[in-house]
Amino acid sequence: MRRLAPAVLAVSLAAPTVLAQSTPPRPRLAADADTNDARSYYEWGRRPAMDWKSTYNAYYWAQRLEPGDITYLRGLYVAFLNRHSFFWRRDYDRGVSRVAKSDDARLLDSLVSEIIMRDPYGDRRASCVFAEEREQQRDQYFVGYVHYNNGCYSQANAAFAEALRNDGSLLLAHRYRAWSFYYQQLYDSTVAELRLLIDSLRARDEKYLTQVYNSKAMFEYMIGFAEAHRHHWGPAREAYERALTEDLAFYIAHQRMAEAALEQSDVKTALAEYELAVGLKPGNAVLRNDYGRALYLAGHDAEAEAQLLEAVRLEPHWARPYYNLAAALASLKRTDEAIAQYEAFLARCPRRLASEAAEARNRIAKLRLGGGPGR
Repeated sequence: MRRLAPAVLAVSLAAPTVLAQSTPPRPRLAADADTNDARSYYEWGRRPAMDWKSTYNAYYWAQRLEPGDITYLRGLYVAFLNRHSFFWRRDYDRGVSRVAKSDDARLLDSLVSEIIMRDPYGDRRASCVFAEEREQQRDQYFVGYVHYNNGCYSQANAAFAEALRNDGSLLLAHRYRAWSFYYQQLYDSTVAELRLLIDSLRARDEKYLTQVYNSKAMFEYMIGFAEAHRHHWGPAREAYERALTEDLAFYIAHQRMAEAALEQSDVKTALAEYELAVGLKPGNAVLRNDYGRALYLAGHDAEAEAQLLEAVRLEPHWARPYYNLAAALASLKRTDEAIAQYEAFLARCPRRLASEAAEARNRIAKLRLGGGPGR
């Protein structure tokens, strides 16, 4: 995936809609395939000797069926990038103006931005490929970068540390060290390195009067993400608050704040943060679904219905919102409508969600017998 410098990460916070293009045809799977399952399309798209367009179409529909899974978004990025020649991809990676201003580059940038916001550490499961001769080179930043790209995170961190001792202005080294620590599950070190980076950026802001302000929102968000990853909800919330102090329009920090607040049973804060997030990103079906679910669990059934209806409108192929909408309607004692939505869920439910399907059938049976909605 294209590697983004901190300045680009900061600019990426206001990404355009990711899939704002015409709907591609839905691939025809094998007769025994589960056409409700995003994984079926994803595996179909991963077959050998597939052309980029067929792969892209498969990943597109996987994303529509399960928009909360970042795997399919990454697949879309790779598939769309592979439609271009090696030279185009090289120029895109280098930021050559002729390529960077193209419509295809803008779509790729949009995908990258959304991927980074959903998971700022990315997906790096590389096995270390260590080469002894790299240690003999003088440029330790380069040595660290090569080790990092080869999955040798411990060696990368040692090299980056040496590079920083020689030149403390190499702020990118702090970012790579933070990522490397994260991949090694050294979360205390991840947070410490990001704090060093933020402090360095803040000192630079104070020292130099420049027109371009280096936003720390993404790096504070990364701290919160790392803290949440190890279930340190209090520190996660504090980091998200700092991110929002830097950029109040950073929608996903509001969303993560809401999730952390729910983990601490702070429903009032969670609902307020979800409301802010939805206001900033009204076309996000996953956000609408999560907000609607939180409203339902808090007993705000009518408000939940409104959010979940919008989630269904935005992603009509996705099963989950129908289940949550049915639960809210049942709680409002609108039995026939609730049954219809549970049936809509069952019509879209992947086979692997057998327990959820069984629960939906059980709820339909109870509603038809006049049983309570449950919560």
